[in-house]
Amino acid sequence: MSPIDLHVAPLTWAFALAVAVLAEPRLTAALLCAAALHELGHIAVLRLFNGTLKGLSFTPFGAEIRFTHVMSYGAEAIITAAGPAVNLLCAAAFAALGRRWEGAYLHAGVHTVLGLYNLLPVRPLDGERLMWIALAWSLGPYAADRVCAALSLAVSAALTALAAWLLFRLGGTPFFLLAAGALFWRSLREIGLVKTAEIR
Repeated sequence: MSPIDLHVAPLTWAFALAVAVLAEPRLTAALLCAAALHELGHIAVLRLFNGTLKGLSFTPFGAEIRFTHVMSYGAEAIITAAGPAVNLLCAAAFAALGRRWEGAYLHAGVHTVLGLYNLLPVRPLDGERLMWIALAWSLGPYAADRVCAALSLAVSAALTALAAWLLFRLGGTPFFLLAAGALFWRSLREIGLVKTAEIR
């Protein structure tokens, strides 16, 4: 069995430090648990399709898995959907458990937010990949790339504007604005409107 290639993007450390400093420990623990179960969902279903995990990259957006061989569009869609599905199933389970343990509601909320966040049609989230697979199957990969790039830009710009409005109108922590802004920046890079040097 070949070793798994692990890569951590430089900004991931800064994001992790910000969460550790600014968020309360219970929220940080719930977020780490939800993120780990999300990725395990992808990996478990990948194994069901006899896929082999080639690499794991940690970014400020979460983890991205790479596998060794090309899957059919259907298999890749099921593997991609598995992560958010695990989060939403866990959210329902924790919500039911909340009647007996009040702390379960925090986990239910974190799983819900992470599952729905990952279903947004913005690169590099699972929702964008699901949309790309559907468009590539019906229109071809080239058209899917163009449509998804434009949609990623539009949705991430709208999220950034909403996050800024909510922060300045209602106050609170800047995490939503930082996450939305990072997605918007990545979308701009994807279509070549901004260029940055790669840090390795």
